[in-house]
Amino acid sequence: MTFFLHLRATFRYFREHWLKLLCINVVIRFITIGAVVAVEQFSREGTAIVNLTLLVGWVGIIWVATATIYYINASTDGRKISPFSAIHRGMAPITPVFVLQMLLFITTLILLPFIYEGLSNLKEVWAHNIVYGLLFFLGARLVLLATMDTVIRQSGVMEALRSAWKNSRGSVWILMFAHFIFLAALVGSFAVSFFLIPSSWNSGLFDIRFYLLALLMISTPFLTVVPLYIFVFQVYTHSPFQPSTPELSSANSDPG
Repeated sequence: MTFFLHLRATFRYFREHWLKLLCINVVIRFITIGAVVAVEQFSREGTAIVNLTLLVGWVGIIWVATATIYYINASTDGRKISPFSAIHRGMAPITPVFVLQMLLFITTLILLPFIYEGLSNLKEVWAHNIVYGLLFFLGARLVLLATMDTVIRQSGVMEALRSAWKNSRGSVWILMFAHFIFLAALVGSFAVSFFLIPSSWNSGLFDIRFYLLALLMISTPFLTVVPLYIFVFQVYTHSPFQPSTPELSSANSDPG
């Protein structure tokens, strides 16, 4: 029941604010694409350039998340905020969120061999499934909630992780189901898009397929990942383990 209440509030908020949320996402993604192109143009060829472009892309994804979360929190709190203000304010938490995600990534790499060693008696397929399930469980419980705590309360990395673990109590299955639904929609949309858009739609300079895929690369994450941010914000605001935080409401929000 709680899941559907959060889902209804998510879609209501998204319907009222979609234009400003879209502006935030499009502007940052174009800046990120420009940065990636610049890196490719001014860097030497080799593995380093690939790693650097991936790093720039990762920072761009974090920036989209921090700016979007900042806007959701500010508008829900009844503050008037423009997309460009959210983009600007979303730059400040990029570094702590990057450190947070890097810490989780490195910790995962360190622990994976020990986990697999502990599952060595199981068949390989079962070991893989258990590891994937564990990573999904921890990711759904920690990543977005810790990011929100970093953006909204300017928490340190360890404090944000402790807060995320505490605030997810009682909502773990809701968070996992929401992540599964929205991320499955993201992956499914990409897969269907590549199959439905024929490779024959190529007319030299005006490559129709290229432009359609570029449009889908922007619109698909917006229609799936942004609602996930809004949904997790619902869980964050309804957690009984933190101080009072504004809840999503059409009455006190600033429609887009």
